[in-house]
Amino acid sequence: IYTYVNLTHVSEFSSSLILRHTPFNISNFLKAQAVSTLAQLISSNEFDEMGGMLTEREYKRIRRQVETKWSDEWRNNIAFDVDNIISVTTESVLRYPVGQDMWYVDIELKVIAALDTPSVLDNDKPAQSYAFITVELTKNFSSQSFGDWCISRFDVKDIKTC
Repeated sequence: IYTYVNLTHVSEFSSSLILRHTPFNISNFLKAQAVSTLAQLISSNEFDEMGGMLTEREYKRIRRQVETKWSDEWRNNIAFDVDNIISVTTESVLRYPVGQDMWYVDIELKVIAALDTPSVLDNDKPAQSYAFITVELTKNFSSQSFGDWCISRFDVKDIKTC
C-alpha cells in the first residue's frame, strides 16, 4: 500500500510524491539553507531572527535549551555553511489529518555537517568538528494554508571532533 500526497501547489517539489517506498528528496530545503541558517543564528546569538523559521513552541524550547543546557563551545561553534552538509537522511515522513479538510506532513531528517570553526585535539593537531542534528519540518496542507514549511524540532544530538 502506498501513501499518496498531492503537492501540486508547492513549486519546490515535483508535482506529486509517493511517500512510502520512495525516498523524499529534501535537497531544495537544504539549498534554501534552513538548517545551516538556523545553526548560524544560534552561533551568533540572533534568536530574534529565527522566529519565522520555527514553530512558536520550538522557538521557545530551543532558545531555553541553548541558554541553559548547551556549553559555550556548542553554542559558539555550531555554525556551518550549507555546502558543509555531509549527509541528509530521511528518517520518516508522516501525514495525518487534523480536523476536516486539513492535514499535516512532518518530515524528520538526520543531518551531519562539518562545522565552520576548526578544532584542536589534545596533541595540538588541527581537527574537524561535526554536528549531528535531527530536524523535523512540518507543513499544513489545507485551503487555508499559506504553504510554508517550518521547523518544528531542531535537536543537536552531538558535536564530535575527529
